[in-house]
Amino acid sequence: VLLRAFTPLEIMVARFGLGFVALFAAGRGLVRPQKWQHELLFALAGLTGVSLYFLMENIALTYISASLVGVIVAAAPLFTALEVLLEVLIPFITASIIDKGIEQGNIGQVYFYGGLMLIMAFLSLLSGVLAGKYAAAASSGFACNLRDGMYENIQRFSFSNIDKYSTAGLVTRMTTDVTNVQNSCQMILRIAVRAPLMLVCSMAMCFFINGKLSLIFLAAIAVLAAALGLIMTRTTKIFDEVFHKYDDLNASVQENVSAIRVVKAFVREEHENNKFTRAAENLYRLFVKAEGLLALNN
Repeated sequence: VLLRAFTPLEIMVARFGLGFVALFAAGRGLVRPQKWQHELLFALAGLTGVSLYFLMENIALTYISASLVGVIVAAAPLFTALEVLLEVLIPFITASIIDKGIEQGNIGQVYFYGGLMLIMAFLSLLSGVLAGKYAAAASSGFACNLRDGMYENIQRFSFSNIDKYSTAGLVTRMTTDVTNVQNSCQMILRIAVRAPLMLVCSMAMCFFINGKLSLIFLAAIAVLAAALGLIMTRTTKIFDEVFHKYDDLNASVQENVSAIRVVKAFVREEHENNKFTRAAENLYRLFVKAEGLLALNN
């Protein structure tokens, strides 16, 4: 209800002000800071832990229903974290089967840890499926509401904006670009949560097993991070050019379809086919170049 009258930033400022007044009224007055480092630390903790959370939540509510916002901030990352935790623990169960079961000739321990490993593998699989399901539901809902919001905004365009944005460009924004945003949202809920958790948990387990040997992994991570940053900077420029080429492709289709009678009357079918082929080949060439660079991630 509040989002109909206020922006997300205005709601965050109002909540911050009401909270400050309530704490001031319930407390015993202002407390003088002892060290500015502590005050800065508490300010950063409050900003990142509470303020930005509520701001992002209110922004998400402008595009997605409240139920889907709950899915985004809770369900998908939670199941992803559970999946990562179980996958990291499974090798320890395998080691227990060898150390406590096979080497000592205790078949009971083999059955026990084997059954435990099967249960953990099943729970990991179930968590992965649920995480993917909720991430897909949240990203699809986000894309649906984003398209609806963009369409409503286009209806309110001024004449200057109508002249500024081409029809092909608007079609690209509402189709290809929104689909890319949807895929990015789904990847953030899955990969952007899974990859850091897997990295942290794996490094923790490595240091738990052998601290000196784990230093090799730290050096490898630094090298891989530098290579990944270089690949990202190169591919980002190419994908920016790809998105502009989408406009040319859609413009070619739109012009051909809307003026199909003129094209046939002047026997321009071959020219239009060559025009579309050039646009498609340019798009293909850029995509191959970008995906070729991304393949280096493997």
